[in-house]
Amino acid sequence: MSDKDNRADDEKIEPAAFRSRSADDELQDISATTFTRGSIDSQIRPSGRGSHVQAKLVWGAFAVLVVVAVAVFGLLPDAVDVPPQNNPQAGGQVQNSPSQPLANIPGASQAEDPAPAPWQTAQILRQKEDAEALIEQFVRLQMELEDTEVTLWGAEQFQQAINLAQEGDGQFSQRDFLAAAASYEQGLALLQALQEGIGAILDSSLAKGAQSLLNYDAAGAREAFELALVLEPNHPQARSGLARAEHLEEVAGFVQLASRSERQGELEQARDYLVQARALDGEDQAVATSLQRISGMIRDRQFDTLMSRGYSSLDAGDAKAAVRDFDEAARIRPGSSEVKDALAQAESIRRLDRIAQLQSEAARLEGEEQWSKAAERYDTALSLDDSLVFAKDGAQRARERAALDARMRDYIQQPERLQADAVYQAAGQVLQIARSIDPRTSILGQQITALEKAMAQSRQTVQVRFESDNETEVNLAKVGPLGVFTEKEIALRPGTYVATGSRNGYRDVRKTFVVGPGSETMRIQVRCEEKI
Repeated sequence: MSDKDNRADDEKIEPAAFRSRSADDELQDISATTFTRGSIDSQIRPSGRGSHVQAKLVWGAFAVLVVVAVAVFGLLPDAVDVPPQNNPQAGGQVQNSPSQPLANIPGASQAEDPAPAPWQTAQILRQKEDAEALIEQFVRLQMELEDTEVTLWGAEQFQQAINLAQEGDGQFSQRDFLAAAASYEQGLALLQALQEGIGAILDSSLAKGAQSLLNYDAAGAREAFELALVLEPNHPQARSGLARAEHLEEVAGFVQLASRSERQGELEQARDYLVQARALDGEDQAVATSLQRISGMIRDRQFDTLMSRGYSSLDAGDAKAAVRDFDEAARIRPGSSEVKDALAQAESIRRLDRIAQLQSEAARLEGEEQWSKAAERYDTALSLDDSLVFAKDGAQRARERAALDARMRDYIQQPERLQADAVYQAAGQVLQIARSIDPRTSILGQQITALEKAMAQSRQTVQVRFESDNETEVNLAKVGPLGVFTEKEIALRPGTYVATGSRNGYRDVRKTFVVGPGSETMRIQVRCEEKI
């Protein structure tokens, strides 16, 4: 084998290895192109989850280019077979485009290949490095997307990118680095578009999950929120939605039962089902709205029932029961004008009933001559309506009769007070008023008779005999001094009397006695017998 053949074998450039990463892949290797005798090796080495390409030499200075040229001319005389290309305009001189791989120049002769130009060799190396850098970015982004389960949400575009990368590998193996770089770059652009669209996919998944919750689609909700959590772990809305999806089928069952109960008019049962649904999912706004609506319907029905029952009680004359029902209706609808009107009507009727009741009680008490209690009933009626004439007149009449009754009872029960002329005269006036009342009730008649008798008796005298020792000075209150005597008889009116005796050198004595009407002759001894 000739030296030329050996050099051709040595300079074979292997394409960058590419394949779709499996779940258990940890490394992604990219084989670099191998050049003979001093060519620069380019190799991508895996590091952690993604691979990175070691930085290549930057051809930024002419001095570096000179070094490469020297290496090529000194060590790689035939590394790249570049057949001359006739250029009629250049007088037979060969002119190569810097952007075209030398290996692809048509008309190249293996037998007469001249040594490659340094600048051309550098261009080939640069094209190869560019392709390798692109595939490194591609693989790193590929692995990142696979971590987000890209096949679940961007399978078609992801596969297109993989196909372009594989196409680039074929071009790379043919040493068409420019075409390989273009394929890699197109595939990379697709992956970048997928990565940039993750936010939109996340929003779409969250929206789909929310709609699935509204539709009570548990499977759809779980699928959407699980994908959202793959794209963004611990996303609060996704976590909450996934938790709600666990009870979604139970909630849907209660909602269906509540709907059926509502159609059948069983509102309380429907409300109970909704309460159970809300206990499972407190964030379900549809359940909350339905629960509020059903509860409102129940309250409305209760309100109508109470109002109807209250008016029925009014019609039956039971204002007290009507007010009770209207008050309960007011608790359901505070501030309702309908309730206010009904209560006003019921209160008016109840007040009239109460007034009528008080009037009846007062009349009965007057008949029983319980004047003080009758006056209290009239006063209560006036507190309900101060324009009531019967209550005004009745209250005045009852108070006057109560006062008359009290004075007559006092005179009758304490007849001794009549002994005083002023009291006797006052009793006479009271008796005159009592006699003028018509009709005369039985108790009043009895009181008139009793007072007349007490007054008559108060003017009847009773003989009272006083006995003394003719040494004691006797004095009788209400009458005057009786002097010193052995016996003295005096006519006294009924009443209570006090007789006192005094004597020099002796302790005074005091005698209190009562002269009763119609009493027989009384004997009273007044003597001072205890020496001092």
